[in-house]
Amino acid sequence: MNINITLDGTKSYSLNLQTGIYQEFTYNTTSGVNLTVYKYASMADKHFLVTEITMESASGVNSDVSVAVIMNSSTNTSDMNVQNDVDNTTQSYHIFQAVPAIVETDNVSTPNLTIFSTNIPTNNTLTLPKGQKFQKWVFYSVITMNNYSLAQDLFNKGKDLAKTDANGISGFMSSHVAAWYNIWQSRVDIEGNCELATKIHATYYYILSSMPISTSYEDDGWPFFGISPGSLANDDQYNYHGHVFWDQDLWMLIGLVPLYPEVVKRALQDSRVRHLEPAKLNAKRFGWDGAMFPWELAYSGYECDPWPPSALYEIHVTGDSALSALTYLRLAGDADFAQKFYNTSLEIAKYYYSLLHPVPQTNNQSLGIYNVMGPDEYHYPINNSVYMNSIAKIALNLPSYIYNNFNVTGDKPSSTWVDAAKNVYILFDSKNNYHPQYEGYQFGEQIKQADVILLGYPLLVEMDPQVRKNDLLIYQASTDALGGPAMTWAMHSVGWLEFGEEAFAAGQFRRNYNYMRAPFYVWTETATGVGTVNFVTGMGGFMQNLLQGYLGLRIHENRLEFTPYLLPDTTKYTAHGVNYQGMTFSFAVDNSIVQVNLISTPKSGCVFIDENGNQRPLNQSGIVFNGTIKAKRMISCQPNTITKNPTTTPGSTTPTPTTLNLFLFYIVMLLLWF
Repeated sequence: MNINITLDGTKSYSLNLQTGIYQEFTYNTTSGVNLTVYKYASMADKHFLVTEITMESASGVNSDVSVAVIMNSSTNTSDMNVQNDVDNTTQSYHIFQAVPAIVETDNVSTPNLTIFSTNIPTNNTLTLPKGQKFQKWVFYSVITMNNYSLAQDLFNKGKDLAKTDANGISGFMSSHVAAWYNIWQSRVDIEGNCELATKIHATYYYILSSMPISTSYEDDGWPFFGISPGSLANDDQYNYHGHVFWDQDLWMLIGLVPLYPEVVKRALQDSRVRHLEPAKLNAKRFGWDGAMFPWELAYSGYECDPWPPSALYEIHVTGDSALSALTYLRLAGDADFAQKFYNTSLEIAKYYYSLLHPVPQTNNQSLGIYNVMGPDEYHYPINNSVYMNSIAKIALNLPSYIYNNFNVTGDKPSSTWVDAAKNVYILFDSKNNYHPQYEGYQFGEQIKQADVILLGYPLLVEMDPQVRKNDLLIYQASTDALGGPAMTWAMHSVGWLEFGEEAFAAGQFRRNYNYMRAPFYVWTETATGVGTVNFVTGMGGFMQNLLQGYLGLRIHENRLEFTPYLLPDTTKYTAHGVNYQGMTFSFAVDNSIVQVNLISTPKSGCVFIDENGNQRPLNQSGIVFNGTIKAKRMISCQPNTITKNPTTTPGSTTPTPTTLNLFLFYIVMLLLWF
């Protein structure tokens, strides 16, 4: 509800992250009246936008106090064909209907938007009567897609929700606050640094408020299409027109999965599985087999990218969705999702298999992918991107993982996909002991963002630790510090924590703050403030820096590892609601001790494994472990598959490194420090 209220006085505003309510306050000294405007998008039902206004006086007013209220009618309809924009006969509510002026493709039906809104009083005035201490008004809008009758039904339901109880709380607000209460059962709490605590809670709030969580998201004509780098709002060139990129799958969903796995499941189903057929047509359009998800996906599921190079070359997005699905399946062990994603995984594998070609410099023994663009968008088209080829290996193996671990129905995966994955070419420079980003990459050449370093995490490619460290050193020094996007430094922080390099990790962690804008800590895409505002991609990287970085979570096929470190500039943190195999845990970490609690019912057959490989069954809720930080431990529901010292990630290989080029090491160190 876009309402302006005129009242002279002292003004302030706040955003309550706990309840998800934005508030504007005005205190009029003449009358002694406090006026408060509450605005929120209901988390109890995605269709409702609510504005509540209260006027109150501690002792009651001596005479009527009135304020002018105006309904703004400045909605930009330039991209719509408006079909209805009228009040009902009693002027108690307004009906707005429109369809897009231009549709994405002729292959889909035109979406129809319907909005029912309560009207403000006809005299444009709200009044607190003489002698009265409190008055509340509740205005709301109902928004539906392709479902006019549902809009009518919900608007009528809203009449009851707008009623207030004895404490002046509306049904809208009580259900909304209750929904957020349930959501915040999973969170990260900080002690010893209130500012950082607020930044963390704000990060989760901005992403969660845009995701399918807590409310009923049945297919009512308005499914969840996915989340854009600029969240759900802002349709312009700086905010990516609301389109869905790899940002969702690799950054936001993997960041959310430890605390909110059901959100990840729903997002993948609605944005990827639901758009499988358009993805297959997209692959066919470029001459490939299988399914190729568009670089920019929206309502129809077809390519909506206005920049041809990324649509043509930045094809890792399809593999990124496979990685996100694999991460979720390993964490949740969800047979229902395995079945729903299985056909999608088959088509993804077909796609990457069709891209493979023999690599001449290996005497055609290896297979490569040509004419692509990796995450680093400064270089394209390139051949044999290390990131692209690594994500292809994951995609090629995913159908077999699902088929062998879940009782799914459908076509059996082709054995040639697994064989091909073993032979995918991964570039390696044995002289300098690192991974060149692509064929012809010049050592030290500037790149846009995290690319090669994503192999170690989140792709979990097994490699010699010194190679991993060299990749971090080399690409940290080569990354555009001002023009690159926010999430890069989080990945460097995660990487340094793998080696216990707390000073390096903390330095990169604090760089996240450069992208947060006061007073509400909304993120921007770049450190200079240029690019997308409310950049939830960067927030996804920050979430991973917290849980996969400082808590050290690693989600493997047969275990959940954790290697905790204390967050910089804090005295303690607690991760509430960490999920694994249907169980829920809390992890409390201070400067010396980690305490693990099982806060749900245990799952039969699951064990805790300490740093020495000793196993203890998870038989009951309560404290699972108390011990020192900075050591790797794990939880497993397949204990018979765990060796005493499991490798970082089974199945992937990197060439054996030669001796580290010390001259290179010291040069890079100098670049990092100066």
